[in-house]
Amino acid sequence: MSYIVIEEFADKTDGHHVYKPGMVFPREGLDVTEARIKELSTAENALRKPLIREEEGTKAEKPQKTQSKKTKKSKE
Repeated sequence: MSYIVIEEFADKTDGHHVYKPGMVFPREGLDVTEARIKELSTAENALRKPLIREEEGTKAEKPQKTQSKKTKKSKE
């Protein structure tokens, strides 16, 4: 899942790498924890405001249940 930066910040867990609005978080090759995602996407961080948001179209979608169609047996 990827996220879009909405506020500029320096990532303290990535050598203070600077993320600017519109950039993708995390950058390629960087693994982040769910706790870090929560911290950055809510006001639970040092800047007290959301810094990233989920990129549209990347939410994990539940598979839709398909209904099997019963076929009628033809009378012969």
